[in-house]
Amino acid sequence: NSLNNLYSLALDQDERTPGIILRLSDMMRYLLYESNANFVPLEKEIAHLNNYVEMQKLRVGEQVKINFEVTGEPAGIQVAPLLFLLLVENGFKHGIKGDTEGAFIHIQLQLVDNQLVFKTENNKGAVDDVEKGQYSGGVGLENLRRRLNLLYPGKHQLIITDGISTFTAVLKIELA
Repeated sequence: NSLNNLYSLALDQDERTPGIILRLSDMMRYLLYESNANFVPLEKEIAHLNNYVEMQKLRVGEQVKINFEVTGEPAGIQVAPLLFLLLVENGFKHGIKGDTEGAFIHIQLQLVDNQLVFKTENNKGAVDDVEKGQYSGGVGLENLRRRLNLLYPGKHQLIITDGISTFTAVLKIELA
């Protein structure tokens, strides 16, 4: 999707194209070379999430309200890589479908008293009847739970709230 969007911008000679190429390059470099470590600087994880969000903004347009907020000081904090990306991806994948009027995704990362709290909240997008019949639940959240149990045993909490019109995921990790 990102490459298709980039192709369209290049054809239109959009002035954003060089910056988007750099952003995509940073994302690929992080995924290929830096996320193989057991732990990475939280600042790099935030930069990767920000790149992903900016690429998604390009895809979904201005109708969708997208917020990404970081509070607290991430310097010096190490986290397991790519824990948060699944939650953000799910928000875009499941929340922004069909008519994007009123669509939103809010992402918050808070650092408070040796605890990291990562929260995503998104609307639940329109789903057609064919898709309803085919969906049997993904493995992403279950894999995330397994990783958390291995990496942060007894030091994490993942709370999923699947409401009528919104989906919320809150991940809490004790840092010390």
